[in-house]
Amino acid sequence: MTASETVVKAVVDRVCLVGAGAIDFIAFLPTLPKLDSKVRSRDLKVSPGGNCLNVSVGLARLSTSQAVLVSLLGKDGNAETVLRGIKEEGVETSLIISKTHLTTAMTYIIADEETNSRTCIHSPVEVRWQTLADISLTIALVSA
Repeated sequence: MTASETVVKAVVDRVCLVGAGAIDFIAFLPTLPKLDSKVRSRDLKVSPGGNCLNVSVGLARLSTSQAVLVSLLGKDGNAETVLRGIKEEGVETSLIISKTHLTTAMTYIIADEETNSRTCIHSPVEVRWQTLADISLTIALVSA
């Protein structure tokens, strides 16, 4: 290995990702329902989600870098599901902030099998000023 390859390897051994973590509720439907109607889902999947979280899982699956996620979750059952799921994938979770006054972000996803499309309804985590200070401190510690 050349000196430049060693430097590149040292830089990419650990990747810190800062952003959304959520729980996804994915309902698989044969087709989207018409207004004011009911339809039964073929299947329902509950899994960790969020753009940044999904990228961290992808990096962990590639096993080329240690993925470290900095995110904000509530202290609730959904957060436990998210943490358990990404730990099983090999994502480092020590920098995830959990707060009792927050509800973990949720996304309801309707997957239309007829058109192979999806519709997402997102309920973000409510961020308060104190929470922003916690995130800033965490990022500062990561950067040090």
